[in-house]
Amino acid sequence: MDISSVALSGLQQAQTSFDGAASRVATAGQTTVSGETVDTRADIDVVDFSTAAVSMLSAKNDVSIGIAVLKKANEIQRQALDLFA
Repeated sequence: MDISSVALSGLQQAQTSFDGAASRVATAGQTTVSGETVDTRADIDVVDFSTAAVSMLSAKNDVSIGIAVLKKANEIQRQALDLFA
């Protein structure tokens, strides 16, 4: 398996994870579901912001790692080409 494809897969997973956490935060406190008003008491509308923040920071770190892997893979490919050129 190619290093770049593994890194790109990791970037896609990080994006999906970040999107899920951001969606949970963005929809917190909404007062309507399908046009109907819902009760906004604290026991009904609960979002764990600390968990969402940790998920987003983890996704940010995963993206940083994925980019570093892509840069290293590019460097290795260049060195391999230099050896054979």
